[in-house]
Amino acid sequence: GMDGYISKPVKAQELHEAIEHLLSGLERDSQQVPMPAPSAPVLDRAAILERVGGDTQLLKEIVGLFVDDCPMLLGEIREAFQYGDSARLEQAAHTLKGSVSNFAAPAAMKAAQRLETIGRSRELMEAPQAIMQLEREIDWVRTELIALDKEAEP
Repeated sequence: GMDGYISKPVKAQELHEAIEHLLSGLERDSQQVPMPAPSAPVLDRAAILERVGGDTQLLKEIVGLFVDDCPMLLGEIREAFQYGDSARLEQAAHTLKGSVSNFAAPAAMKAAQRLETIGRSRELMEAPQAIMQLEREIDWVRTELIALDKEAEP
């Protein structure tokens, strides 16, 4: 199966339209299929609390920064793919990987690492599925962090 086709010589506008069509189909499909629950713990709460030395105020600050910055980084990843900018995709995925590493979230780190590797390889065929997986993992991380943040309130 193929998701699309562009004949040679490739024209930038046709490529852009094909990518947009593919992304809109993936977004539509992901909205129609219920998201399965993660099979393993999303993050290690004990490790996170240990990393901040039990300082719940510091935890709140770090979680707030992540929750605020995460949509921007995901947008950067989507835009890098949309424009075929593999170096930018690699860098944005690397930055997000570093952010999620603070929260002992192995599946999200693995998903970000996969996108970083895709960007480095300059082969973007697997990027749409990898982006969807990363977004799913990040949604779970954000949900867990928000819950952890509320539990840590005095």
